Amino acid sequence: MWSHCVVTSNFVIDDISTPVQYQPYYRKEQCEDIDKTFLSKVDIAKNFITDFNAPSKCDKVYVLTDSWYSNKDIVYTSLQKGYHFIGAVKSNRLIEPKGIKLQLSQFAEYIDPSTLDLVTVKGKDYRVYVYEGPIAKLDNALVVISYEVDGDSFKNPIYLISSDIELDAKTIIEYYSKRWTIETNYKYLKSNLGFDKYRIRNILSIGRYF
Repeated sequence: MWSHCVVTSNFVIDDISTPVQYQPYYRKEQCEDIDKTFLSKVDIAKNFITDFNAPSKCDKVYVLTDSWYSNKDIVYTSLQKGYHFIGAVKSNRLIEPKGIKLQLSQFAEYIDPSTLDLVTVKGKDYRVYVYEGPIAKLDNALVVISYEVDGDSFKNPIYLISSDIELDAKTIIEYYSKRWTIETNYKYLKSNLGFDKYRIRNILSIGRYF
């Protein structure tokens, strides 16, 4: 079975989402075969961030990623460009509440969601806990532990990180939810540009297609 992995970036403002960059990812052994410099997915994403220049009237730019790209390299690349970062993080990330190192999942075991503040985002209710401090290899950030209300119970927690410590939990969830427009873009590309139907193996042909 053959498949192609493509790293992409999108620019979202209000309700408008525009694809910005697409680049196929090739494994290291493939790069050796075709004489290309190997770039990891994180390397490609860092280049996208570095190459992006925000429109002049944008007061703030937030880089939004899923948990795969939420790491110090992406965060610091964003900050170096003058952008903030918001992303999902995995439950095994270490935090240090009161100097005690714990994984987020371990810390969440001590939380009773029913006692937390309630916020509503796009018609959905969430109970939220906010931690500020070191996480993983970052010196300081906000972490939102978010439990979506599901009737009389709660869904499993989602962990979000923000480099902008001035934001509240509701705003962080609102901003992160804008990633949904990216999924809409993928659906459009598959249905209208044939990204789910083309049958190409040749590297040059793949490049031409994109």
